[in-house]
Amino acid sequence: MGQYTRFNEANQPLILQLIFIILFNAHNTNSKHWNVLAYIIAGGIGYLIGSFPTAYFLVKWKSNVDIRNAGSGNVGTLNSYEVTQSRVVGIIVLLVDLFKGVLAILVVKAVLG
Repeated sequence: MGQYTRFNEANQPLILQLIFIILFNAHNTNSKHWNVLAYIIAGGIGYLIGSFPTAYFLVKWKSNVDIRNAGSGNVGTLNSYEVTQSRVVGIIVLLVDLFKGVLAILVVKAVLG
């Protein structure tokens, strides 16, 4: 059995305690270490939002083609347009991907202050 066998307020893994402190008290701490951890968490949030494969799901839904095996194999705007031959699909993928970038910034600002 490891050090953290039970999950309760008195015996949480240290990383969960740090994440909780950063998420809810980031604007109250001025420590260099807290700022670094805030950037790490912000990067993780951005990574999770950006990892949603818009082109894959949209092309799969629209034309029932696995975009990873068609065209250049890239799951992106240009390949989704080339595979489907639809400007609408390409524009939707572009706009959703741009929105994901904006959403990542807004979520991090809202969470970290």
